[in-house]
Amino acid sequence: AGVVKGEGGLARNAQMHARALAALGPDVSLHARSALPRADWHKGSGARGLRRSMILHNINAHRIPDLVLARALHNGENPLHIGYLLWELETVPPAHRLAGDLLDDIWVPSRFIQTTYEAAYARPVHMVGKAITLPPVPAADLSNLGILPQHRLFLLVFDVNSSVERKNPLAAVRAFLAAFPATPDVRLLVKTTPFHSANRGDPTGQIAEIKALSAKDPRIVIEQAYLPFPELLARIKRADCIVSSHRAEGFGYIPAFALKLGRPVIVTDYSGTQDYCTPETAFVVPHGWSAPQFTPVFCEAATPHWAEVDIHEMARRMQQVLADPAEASRRALAGQKLVNRLYAPARLSQTYLQRLRALGVLE
Repeated sequence: AGVVKGEGGLARNAQMHARALAALGPDVSLHARSALPRADWHKGSGARGLRRSMILHNINAHRIPDLVLARALHNGENPLHIGYLLWELETVPPAHRLAGDLLDDIWVPSRFIQTTYEAAYARPVHMVGKAITLPPVPAADLSNLGILPQHRLFLLVFDVNSSVERKNPLAAVRAFLAAFPATPDVRLLVKTTPFHSANRGDPTGQIAEIKALSAKDPRIVIEQAYLPFPELLARIKRADCIVSSHRAEGFGYIPAFALKLGRPVIVTDYSGTQDYCTPETAFVVPHGWSAPQFTPVFCEAATPHWAEVDIHEMARRMQQVLADPAEASRRALAGQKLVNRLYAPARLSQTYLQRLRALGVLE
């Protein structure tokens, strides 16, 4: 139950759950039905060996009470309620706390979120991980953006609706300028979604400053568009390096996709990405701390801090990627092996199977 349609992270998780659960038995079928305003659910027809019905809630914790109490989902039964929860900070807002009392079991995709919710709920939280599967990736022709085959390309990808302040793209832009003040054949592609000035996630005006820097330096290319998933992956595969200057991530899909495709990654050494971005698999960047005082949704969590990446160190790692492509490739391939192992679909299905057996859902 929850967000099961679309291209966002929650919808991708729902599709992941559906595949992992369907793999547990050949007589599981999935159907999308409308159950609540702005929420859908997938209903299985009954897995072999099913001992108790369950609902896997694929939604943010503040909406869990609405779904747990919705009679339309229960159908007169007494299902087990499992929540697959995501969050990006070390503390949670008050609106998340009731979910800890209503859910029978709590699943999360990263150790960072596991630590956060165990502290909030004072009960076990199970790190089940994810499964990462990608469609075929076409070749990328970026000539319409002024990016040619001979250009060495750094790529920064983020969704403005996921909080510009948290994604912190301006730090990566500043690092690029510090690393390559006058190198003509490098480019930084800032790939984001369309931005509206009313967006509350950019209180310090990072987008406006990035646009101003791009106007002065044509090597900084901005692409604001919704792309089909294969086209987004094509940009990742074309890039010489993917950069994430985030202040906090619950998991971090873009760095994971990049490593899955064998591309070098430069990333803030903090939060959910630490499960798969290590000094062996990526170019991790140290950080200090700052308070998320400008972003309302995160202020509600009373979070004492989030990461402030070291821009000079990020610039040094950008230079290292271009100066030592063999080392960049070595780390990328090590990352690819780790992501393939940690986030294999069969592994996720087995994790679900073991947990559902422990809960008495499956024989």
